[in-house]
Amino acid sequence: IVYLPNGIFSDGDFRARKQHGDAAYLDAITEGLILSLRAAQPDRVNVFHITLHPMEIPDALFNQWLNQVVIPLVKAGKVKWATFSQMADAYRAWEHSHLDVDPRTGTGAAMSTNAPPAANRPAGYMNFVVNVHDFTRIDASADTLLKLVDIFNRNKVKADFYFSGPYVQVCWEKRPDVIRAIRDTGMGIGYHTRPPHPISGGYEGELRKMSDDEVHAELQRWETQAMDLNSAKLVAGRAGEYQLLKDVFGAAPVCVSPLANDLHLRRIILGLLADMGAKMVVQYHESGTDLKRPYQWMESLLVRPSDFSITRWPGPGENTESFWWNRLGGSNADPDVFDPVAKLKASLAAWHGNRPPFITALIHDNDFKYSGGPGWRTIYSDPNRRPKSPPYDLQVPDRTAPRPEAEQALIMKYYAALVANAAANLNIVTAADIVALANKTR
Repeated sequence: IVYLPNGIFSDGDFRARKQHGDAAYLDAITEGLILSLRAAQPDRVNVFHITLHPMEIPDALFNQWLNQVVIPLVKAGKVKWATFSQMADAYRAWEHSHLDVDPRTGTGAAMSTNAPPAANRPAGYMNFVVNVHDFTRIDASADTLLKLVDIFNRNKVKADFYFSGPYVQVCWEKRPDVIRAIRDTGMGIGYHTRPPHPISGGYEGELRKMSDDEVHAELQRWETQAMDLNSAKLVAGRAGEYQLLKDVFGAAPVCVSPLANDLHLRRIILGLLADMGAKMVVQYHESGTDLKRPYQWMESLLVRPSDFSITRWPGPGENTESFWWNRLGGSNADPDVFDPVAKLKASLAAWHGNRPPFITALIHDNDFKYSGGPGWRTIYSDPNRRPKSPPYDLQVPDRTAPRPEAEQALIMKYYAALVANAAANLNIVTAADIVALANKTR
């Protein structure tokens, strides 16, 4: 008799799971599949199976689960379809050439790592990143941020909010309640540059004419003094950019993301920001981390690790990736395919590294209520995103449009579900947490 185990499950009480609904039951199956994949040993026969009765789960829901969780794993070569008989035959063939080997333990590649057993490793580290920069629609942005802070607080997790200098400049004057809410709840603070900051691509012309010492001095002025939003001239005596964030939030922003396309200028500003207190830099936004060396440094700053992100992906038969929030409404809406929770589950199921993955979930403050990008883009660049020249017209008609209210509500609903699911199943970390993890390895 060949016994086929059904897989690894943290909770085998499927009847109790089923009482919470069909979706909850499939979540339990997905969790078991993920745990089983992590424990799979390449020098053994690994099996996983579930049993369903006709009409037990609605066809549409079951097909959605197959398409979003199982079929991507099959296509990636992580799992293969098999009947019970085929599983048993595979085991018999393996047993015939491994008569003296225990089929339940492993000494192969999956067990040769110094990492703890798969079932005991954390499922992954997830970093929620909210890029904040829409200062031209400050009230809409501020209201969105307050909702997000509430979502994170309800789930007892922290997110990183990356601010631009002009946004904090306007927000501190008009909506200080938002600054206080983020500061007082201990959310992570990051910093990013936006046009017309001269480090931004297309705006750095004058810097290219300067020596390295002159560039450093000029950028130091930009990172410590406020900018007049009309003229883009610096205002002596008022803090701006990175220094403003330090003053307003009471601590140096941990992670920085300067928009410099010029690598030489980028190295100069990274060194400057490191001297001012930064600890981490965004080198790639969504993926690019070395599986064997997740912690790497640039100009003394830790490169923010991200094995994959829950941000954008292509739909079936599509070659172009879409941000998930742009596919919940409108003529090309496909909320099943662009459900971020389903994407997270499928990505975790496909992960087969010998360490927990680093996952990034990116979104912008304007994405919840507007399509077409932030309002400042209309002020500082033309429709083709070519830089305008100062003075700038702060009253120029906005090229973007608000989303329908139903679509806004749906984006917030899906985002809240993503936070709740991640909080229940993953380690939610901020940039400061990741720096602490990395420093333990040095």
